Amino acid sequence: QDYAVNSVDSSRLLFVFSLDQFAYESLDSGATLTPIVVPGVPAGQVSATGAAVYGGIYKGVASANLAYISGNNLLAVRGAETGASWNVTNYPPVGMRWPSIAHVAVHPKDFSFVAVLGSFGEVAYSKNFGASWTVLPALEVGVMGMADSKQLRIAIVPGAVPRFVVAGPTGVYVYQDSKSKWWRIASQTDAYVSDLGYDVTDDLLYVSTLGRSVWSIPKASQTFTDYAFQHSKPTSSYVRPPKVPAWETLT
Repeated sequence: QDYAVNSVDSSRLLFVFSLDQFAYESLDSGATLTPIVVPGVPAGQVSATGAAVYGGIYKGVASANLAYISGNNLLAVRGAETGASWNVTNYPPVGMRWPSIAHVAVHPKDFSFVAVLGSFGEVAYSKNFGASWTVLPALEVGVMGMADSKQLRIAIVPGAVPRFVVAGPTGVYVYQDSKSKWWRIASQTDAYVSDLGYDVTDDLLYVSTLGRSVWSIPKASQTFTDYAFQHSKPTSSYVRPPKVPAWETLT
């Protein structure tokens, strides 16, 4: 299950467990809850990993009405217009082996740009509100060639080339488009990461770890550049890219 505080109007809240009967919206800080009805969602979509993103920017305009919610392997979206209805997107795309959704993230400056983290570590993204999708190579740090089933969170860091960042019990990873490769960001985040997020106001990527404090990379949109990766010569599959700084502690 998941909840989201609206990024445009903090009095608005979303709660989601599954799309067929356990999704609610509040416009008054939780004083009242309105059930969300998503047309076309079959009954029995039981999910313990619902995800939500609430409020955002599209074409330079901030809207509190924009939202994504997920349950099981379905993702629904609502547009910016007042009174807009919920619609099921075309997720999952062909090529997702384990499409059940663990987490959802959007580009901080473009709500149509959405990324989905599958329950087994796969990532797919769309730049048109989920109408069409691209599947990234899986982060295969699990056993028997499977993607790592324990990746928990995803974020999109903006920049000249937007970067996908995922996190879980084995640390934090960033995707390099030009090499179609995931890199492990080592140093102080070598711990179970329970949460990850990106703050566009401060340009800050942060993670919360289990027993190892909260860490951040400042100026994140300027950090994960092609220049940071260009001299990468790893000695193993997942190594911190040269020129990418270590994390800084926030606590």
